[in-house]
Amino acid sequence: MIKDKKMINGAIQSLEGYLVQFPLILKRLELSDLEYKQSKDKWSKKEILGHLVDSATNNLTRFITGQFQDNPTVLYDQVSWCTANYYQKADLGHMIALWECLNRQLLFICNQLTPEILSRKVNGNTLEFLINDYISHFEHHLRQITVKKYEIDEM
Repeated sequence: MIKDKKMINGAIQSLEGYLVQFPLILKRLELSDLEYKQSKDKWSKKEILGHLVDSATNNLTRFITGQFQDNPTVLYDQVSWCTANYYQKADLGHMIALWECLNRQLLFICNQLTPEILSRKVNGNTLEFLINDYISHFEHHLRQITVKKYEIDEM
């Protein structure tokens, strides 16, 4: 059982910072760089942003249902979701605003969770684990988005 919220405080602080930094990073990138696809089977940086929107949507569901259901399963087909949301064609400003709004809600919820709730499970993992994992997942994709186009081609 979690005794306090120290284990998610770092994740909460990171998310607070990303809510300020990430939209600024995205707005500084050239649209052509964001829409560049190394191949038809690989996501563009814009589609990675869309995947982060989908991740926020699904984690919002996890963080809510985990509070009142016993170990619910909340999964999604990330490739199908990215395709069905047409992120490559979507307006960048809309995508940034959507990511921001969803993550502000996630931050708000995380700040409300008690140690008892953080120990509840979703998909077999505690909410505490899922919150920390959400930030690690975001940081992984942040690195992909901030890499220069010529570095992608060399990978």
